[in-house]
Amino acid sequence: MQNYGCCTADHFSITILALFDKARSDSYWKRLNSTPDPVTDKQHSDDTKVLSTNQPATIFFSYSHKDEELRDELTKHLSILERNGVISGWHDRRIAPGEEWANEIDEWMDTAQVILLLISSDFIASDYCWNIEVKRAMERHEAGEPCVIPIILRPVNWSSAPFGKLQALPQNAKPVATCG
Repeated sequence: MQNYGCCTADHFSITILALFDKARSDSYWKRLNSTPDPVTDKQHSDDTKVLSTNQPATIFFSYSHKDEELRDELTKHLSILERNGVISGWHDRRIAPGEEWANEIDEWMDTAQVILLLISSDFIASDYCWNIEVKRAMERHEAGEPCVIPIILRPVNWSSAPFGKLQALPQNAKPVATCG
């Protein structure tokens, strides 16, 4: 198990799994099912679920490429959840050659049930992360759609960021790479 001082990636796995349980609660699914179907423009009936709680929760990793190594570590520690069908994770390195990368990112950002914002100075300095991904994540958060979770990778002043009002991981928002 990788240890980053006071924090372990297994701690993330346990905490994120608890958040998935919350996100998959009855009230969450009722809210999703109370929205009109985009094709028929009709409300879903109680016996027709938009999403089944048996489906894996979809996760979008928003990160700076300079933090790829830490993203890979987190992905490895979440792999048991993926293997058990609890989650299905996605990040931009999974875009196939020839695909339009901006469209792929937009599609995943717009459909993910969980958006992990992997926070560092490089993430905040990235125009794409800040202007596209953070903006869209917070728009969806305000609409009550996904569960947006900031994960503090490296020390940075993030409290005044749009996601500064959200509970971050690890506990006490201690950066993964330097806590301890």
